[in-house]
Amino acid sequence: MKTNAHIGIFQPLALLLLAMIPALAVEVVDLPVTIDGHTYTGRLALPKTAGKHPAVLVVHEWWGLNAYAEQRARELAELGYVALAADVYGEPASNDFPTAVARSKPFYAQPALFAARLAPALAALRARPEVDGTHVAAIGFCFGGSAVLQLARGGADLNAVIAFHPGLGTSAPAAKDAVKAKVVVCHGGADSFVPVTDVVAFAQEMLAANAAWEFHSYPGAVHAFTNPTAGQGVTNVPPTVPFAQAVRY
Repeated sequence: MKTNAHIGIFQPLALLLLAMIPALAVEVVDLPVTIDGHTYTGRLALPKTAGKHPAVLVVHEWWGLNAYAEQRARELAELGYVALAADVYGEPASNDFPTAVARSKPFYAQPALFAARLAPALAALRARPEVDGTHVAAIGFCFGGSAVLQLARGGADLNAVIAFHPGLGTSAPAAKDAVKAKVVVCHGGADSFVPVTDVVAFAQEMLAANAAWEFHSYPGAVHAFTNPTAGQGVTNVPPTVPFAQAVRY
């Protein structure tokens, strides 16, 4: 496994270089996707520049398609990508803890549901005239990180998959040579929702699958560490869940 240690020197430089790139003007529009007669409306961020662009599918946390996922899509568009913040649930986002558990549970129980919802969104993204369909990646956060990892496990035709603080366990692991995308996982070293046994099992899975992968662990980072609003405004958290300590930026 690779850790963040070997890139520690280069990360500040990379961030500095990104900060020096002028943000492109973008447009954000709805992109409805129909699956089994139900509409899932994503948010498509488009750079206002001519020509075809590489594209990124962005998959939301277990709350649903909210402002954070759209923000990440907009930021990618400002860098020159066409980015679709996909809608996995087909329902408005909710900060209610039991609602998030109920909505996400079927996907963890039946990992094929991830592809069933996201493959049509990917097809709609690739079909856009602004998109260079040979350069498409997917990123996801928490639940969305689990989702894009499952796309990679299933052999989705993607250049890369980047999962931020995802769940790593699955009942449908990758078969040997099935993973086409390059896989990167950004994991919080203090993420109490992801046991060390899952980290080890994931490493063994990727090695057995002969995948091209990297695993970056950030010491002290807890779950949802990329989201500045992580843990805020959440309702009906069970008293047995140490949410305030376990989920934060």
